[in-house]
Amino acid sequence: MKLKMLGTGGAINDGLPYNSFIVDSTLLVETPPDIMNSLYREGIERRDISTIYISHFHADHCFGLPFLLLKNFFDGFTETINIKGPRGINKWVQDICALAFGPENRMQGWVSKNVICEEIIEGMAIRVGKVYTLTPLRMFHSQETYGFNLNAGGKRLLYIADSYWDMSLLKYMDDADAVLIDLNGEKSDTVKVHISEDDLVKHALPYIKNREMIFYGTHLKASKVSSNKKIRYMKPGDEIMI
Repeated sequence: MKLKMLGTGGAINDGLPYNSFIVDSTLLVETPPDIMNSLYREGIERRDISTIYISHFHADHCFGLPFLLLKNFFDGFTETINIKGPRGINKWVQDICALAFGPENRMQGWVSKNVICEEIIEGMAIRVGKVYTLTPLRMFHSQETYGFNLNAGGKRLLYIADSYWDMSLLKYMDDADAVLIDLNGEKSDTVKVHISEDDLVKHALPYIKNREMIFYGTHLKASKVSSNKKIRYMKPGDEIMI
């Protein structure tokens, strides 16, 4: 399983491409406003993308979707795209495309024909492509948000999307080979909205059974480097082999 980081920035950041990544060139996770820039910059073949996963409906995670679908429409793509997302994903996709380009735009018919939307349900595993089993996991965020466990050939990726720290997250970590995690939080934050490096060091690292596990930080305010060998902050273009 190969992950390629397309962007690592949170909603408020110092100019980083917004948080998104792709797994084995086929599973695109998040479609932020600058998704087209990131796909072209990293040389991603859009025809290979068969599934899109949207963790929640905050703009930095999904407002680029209409531009991706519009480009596929104008390029004459006939491949089906499966979009997995929270409750209401089907209506949301229709509404945001209509808002972006007008309800009478010809792409609307293409979306209805070529895009299949499926609501994700916490803990209910779904097949993604030919080799992945994806299990959505409810995060602790201001809006209904889902990370996931992704299993392919016995290798497991845990994606912790936007969330503040809760000790119940520990139970997902023991079976993971790698954790890609929202580390937008800072020690100076007066309101704890996102997980911080201090949260990991205090609440997670002492209890992890897999001593080889690495936490890969994304959804950042700015590029950074950790002095802790168990925590690596990602940059656009970075790859993780699992």
